Amino acid sequence: QELNRIFTVLALNTGQEVNIESLSQSSNVSKNTLKKYLEYLEAAFLIQRLPRMDENAKRFRKQTNFKIYLTNPSLRAALFGAIGPDDPAMGQMAETAIVSQYAQSQAFKFLSYARWKAGEVGLIYRLPDFAEAIEVKWSDRVFDHPTDELKDLTAFCKKNGPFDVIAATTRTRSGEQKIGEMEIEFVPTSTVCYGVGRGFVQSELEAGSHPLTALDFINP
Repeated sequence: QELNRIFTVLALNTGQEVNIESLSQSSNVSKNTLKKYLEYLEAAFLIQRLPRMDENAKRFRKQTNFKIYLTNPSLRAALFGAIGPDDPAMGQMAETAIVSQYAQSQAFKFLSYARWKAGEVGLIYRLPDFAEAIEVKWSDRVFDHPTDELKDLTAFCKKNGPFDVIAATTRTRSGEQKIGEMEIEFVPTSTVCYGVGRGFVQSELEAGSHPLTALDFINP
């Protein structure tokens, strides 16, 4: 019952940052037991943890804060019922759907998110010869007001570049825009999910190539 309660809380808050200390206090479960529960749920392919990095693109040695995602966004609907496109939880579900595509490949171990005192970037995917930063938004406002909506993304990429791909997801809009000298790709969330999933399948068939991304398949 305790494990089921923990999983229910995590499923409802998929895509949100979790702190072991605060989760332990709110659930009245010891930190050691909670860590075992998280390991069990990961081994059962129900959740996946995404590590955090700071504004200098450095991962924390001790991961006390991380994001937890359902391995399949449909699990949330199964537990709590379906939601509509205008539901406040759709932003979390959009991010969960994208992460679930990365998780189908070994590439998931190169995925993280950045959060610091003054900002956050949704997804950072970095290989030795390839780097990608994506801000996940379930809104077209980001396309209409990119300078205001993408301050954290542009600041992070300027400080830690170069990045091969800098992108933001939208609800329906697509295209390219420049913020200063930085070129930003805007891609609908559905296209990103399709492109990432297809890209990883294809790259695994092509030995030696880095996984392709959504941007390789905007016009398949």
